[in-house]
Amino acid sequence: MIGWTMEQIRRHDGGIVLLHDIHLWTAATLEALVIAIEAEGFTFVALDDASAWPNLVAGTPADLPYLGEPCDLLDDRCWLVEDLAWCEPIDPIDSASTAGVCTMPCEGLCLDRDGAATTFCAELLPGAGQCIGRAEAINGFCALVPGTISRTFDRFIGDSGAAATSAEVCAPPHW
Repeated sequence: MIGWTMEQIRRHDGGIVLLHDIHLWTAATLEALVIAIEAEGFTFVALDDASAWPNLVAGTPADLPYLGEPCDLLDDRCWLVEDLAWCEPIDPIDSASTAGVCTMPCEGLCLDRDGAATTFCAELLPGAGQCIGRAEAINGFCALVPGTISRTFDRFIGDSGAAATSAEVCAPPHW
């Protein structure tokens, strides 16, 4: 538990650590976890500390990009919503472009967010799926995801047991 928790704290450069008290080993390892966190130079602050959590305390949360939505390669915040997500370049050849779209690996299904296009687990290569937004009215059938094109992909099923289907998605042209 300590190793995995420290890996996540390092990956996200800190954050809020939530521990569930339904397991006895959580309480048994808590002191060692606190020591490990402090040994790596992290500190503890109150949730109402506006200097540490300006968006949390401000009353208005940051509008973070979600799967299938536009993102900026220089400020990749996709992983702040979905842990394994990243900002996929729209044009990986153009080093001056910072335009991207949030995506993450998937098998069968992807999580959706209210107010956003539904997502789809597109099979990019045999044995590999990526979550991406469907081409729908809410994203202007890809017009509101700059640089993407509407393209049909089959669903990557993997071991999920999801039904085979295909969908029009807003994909980077290199997919």
